[in-house]
Amino acid sequence: MYSIPSQAPLILMTAHRRESWGKPLENICEAIQVLLEKRPDVYFLIPLHKNPTVREVIKKFLGNMDRVIFTEPLDYPDFVQAMKRSYLILSDSGGVQEEASYLKKPVLIMRNISERPEAIDHGTGILVGTDKERIVKETLRLFSNGTEYDNLIKRSESPFGDGTAAKKIECYVSNIFNQTSAF
Repeated sequence: MYSIPSQAPLILMTAHRRESWGKPLENICEAIQVLLEKRPDVYFLIPLHKNPTVREVIKKFLGNMDRVIFTEPLDYPDFVQAMKRSYLILSDSGGVQEEASYLKKPVLIMRNISERPEAIDHGTGILVGTDKERIVKETLRLFSNGTEYDNLIKRSESPFGDGTAAKKIECYVSNIFNQTSAF
């Protein structure tokens, strides 16, 4: 699928929201350019959204950059693997905020407001907006202070569930139909 040295830090980046189009997306790409310059060990994995408005801007700014790997949109299992492999995630996606919190991966939320404030409240989401300097500053902060990064991960918990919802639903439905089931 893609080749990244096994010890290299990886940042997964997704951006697709309409409010990110235009200057905000350009700011995001410029922040990535700065991060690539300041952190020559870091790789970026960018699954490109199908929307040409998004693709064209990202390719224009980052298409010739070393250590930027573009893919087509990843299927769910591959995307989860990419999140697991990542040191941190830059995204404007609400769904990614949920998934990353369960995986204990920090997400720098590239929006001005999030419909998932729980991720911010529980420590896995950091609202950075689309300001180039803020994206760079927060990313470098997480790279430069391993203790802070580790503490962030240790104290984070997913406010979106513990991964056992299907089992709980199965037990509940079984009980409705008077079947024995351990809950």
